[in-house]
Amino acid sequence: MLKRFSFILVIAFLACFVVGDYVLAAENDVTEQCCKLRADLIWKGSIKTTAGVMQCLDVNGDVLVTCKLKKGETVGQNIGGTCSLKNKTGVGSPEAGYVVDIASKDWSLICFTSTIYVVTNWIFFIMMTLAVILIIIGGATYMLSGGDPTKAGKGKSLITYALIGLAIALVAKFVPPIVKFILGVS
Repeated sequence: MLKRFSFILVIAFLACFVVGDYVLAAENDVTEQCCKLRADLIWKGSIKTTAGVMQCLDVNGDVLVTCKLKKGETVGQNIGGTCSLKNKTGVGSPEAGYVVDIASKDWSLICFTSTIYVVTNWIFFIMMTLAVILIIIGGATYMLSGGDPTKAGKGKSLITYALIGLAIALVAKFVPPIVKFILGVS
């Protein structure tokens, strides 16, 4: 039962990454050229703010420092560009579009990374919750087995599955840095 659940959870997790962007893009006929950040990010690269100030670049244009991008900011390709998503500053209107808060040539990678952080945080939270519940149920089953080896074995296996769930939850925390490395994003 738990093996099937784990298999279904892994397949659903992969389906979110593979199909998720296509489903979201299919909501509108035209793909947005912006996104709203769903998580705080630390980014290294060329970024412009609505004030026109270059962040993350020194005087020579060399990337030296990291930028802290805040949840709720809209990221797009061009400063002054419009987006149907409401921005953090509230500049713009629903009819004319909202002004993009942050612009970067890597805006799609920033949006993708933000989504990965949110998904892996949810997976971590759900798996940790399930692991705690399974440890409690497994411990109670083991303690209340009354010497019955089948009940004691069931309790041990539940605790084992909980430890596997803990390992998966910890692996979920390593996914965003791995994806950033694979994509070549610092």
